[in-house]
Amino acid sequence: MSYKYQRLRERLREAIDSGALTGRLPGERELARQYEANAKTLNKALADLAMDGLLVRLVGRGTFVAARNDSTQPTRSRTYGWTIQIGPPPTGDVDVYTQAARLFETAGHRLKRVELDAEPSPETRDRTLTLSRLRDLSGLVVFGVQPPERLLAELNRRRLPTVIANNRHTTARTQAVLADYAHGAFELTQHLIQLGHQDIHLVIDPRLLPAATDAVAGHQAAMRRYGLSANESVHANDGWISLLQKGQPASALVCVGTQPALQAVRFAADTGLRIPEDLSLATITESNATQPAGRHFTAYEVPVERIVEWAAKLLLTSSLGKTPQIVLVPGQLHVRGSTAKPSRNALSPVPAPDEVVV
Repeated sequence: MSYKYQRLRERLREAIDSGALTGRLPGERELARQYEANAKTLNKALADLAMDGLLVRLVGRGTFVAARNDSTQPTRSRTYGWTIQIGPPPTGDVDVYTQAARLFETAGHRLKRVELDAEPSPETRDRTLTLSRLRDLSGLVVFGVQPPERLLAELNRRRLPTVIANNRHTTARTQAVLADYAHGAFELTQHLIQLGHQDIHLVIDPRLLPAATDAVAGHQAAMRRYGLSANESVHANDGWISLLQKGQPASALVCVGTQPALQAVRFAADTGLRIPEDLSLATITESNATQPAGRHFTAYEVPVERIVEWAAKLLLTSSLGKTPQIVLVPGQLHVRGSTAKPSRNALSPVPAPDEVVV
């Protein structure tokens, strides 16, 4: 090695391989003092190691030893967290924590419950999920809720990998696993159109926001494909039932979430409407809900096992400097007894030679 920075680079490499250097490195001034090198030489050595993937350099945060993925080395057992809402789960919900715990145990790790207060808002309060409760964790899966942005920022500052499952955050960049709401809304809307429905409302459970907003694009794409105008989507807490009470022309509903579908059933029972003869009903279900099958709802269902598997995979393979990934898990259309053909004939797609539907 004819250049000083090359010799220093190899000394640093050996220190990293031996474990003498781990986690966040000392500041460059301190590191230069320890290795008796000037700042320029050290900077070039660090740059080379970063290009080799051994280091991650983050502006304003420092330089870190990258996570190593060496299958020849035994896996060190770690403890990860999985959020659980306080209180019994809603009737018909699958216990996703138990499934997740088995996956982490198979990988040689332990999963710990992190309790959250059940709240109607998609955002949890700071008092329910605090850093003091996460100090012994190597990572966290937040299932079904949206943690406060400032908490995610602090988790990021402390380099604690975080995955949001069954939802995503509005502004913070973090890894996420969620159902493919756009595909689900497209499939359900198309199914209803092919039965002959033209006036189809999209209703979104606000607890599934912001991820569920993707359903709007899928619904609109299906309506446009058949030359129909899409009704404006509404959130389930915006008094959408009043649209039906006022005689709005809707022969079918696509409900994003089980709750609006149950509200529609109650409304039909109170007003004498028949499902599916007078009002066809289809729903994109939460991945851990079993009610749609029990109530014979036509539904787009995403296996909760796939959500859990992807959340565990993203968390266990997280490393510093890695670009956050969002995984969309596809589901399957299950046609049951809540949809029926209206009196008019089914429509045919409007020819659109330049349109590519994925």
